[in-house]
Amino acid sequence: MLRLLESFPGGRFEIRDIQAHYDVRYAGHRVAVTWKFVGDYTGVPNYGPLTGQPVDLLGISQFTLHNGAIVKEVRLWDDIALRAQIVATRGDEPVGPSNIY
Repeated sequence: MLRLLESFPGGRFEIRDIQAHYDVRYAGHRVAVTWKFVGDYTGVPNYGPLTGQPVDLLGISQFTLHNGAIVKEVRLWDDIALRAQIVATRGDEPVGPSNIY
């Protein structure tokens, strides 16, 4: 996550949805957070040359809680969609046919 954030230093997270569930069989309290990250690619060039252009990134974090503390987190986002947005705004890569089949 820090590698992502250092590339978009002015970025911000927007919480889209939160769902919670409790069941002893499934480790007690579990929380899922759907989020959107918006930021300009102006930081560390982890994804190729900087563009200064904004990206929108959707993701989800799932937390397991025990006695009020987070004991496990799983975080997912679409890294390929992120890279595609960066390449599209850079303009230095040729764009092939729109139908890949």
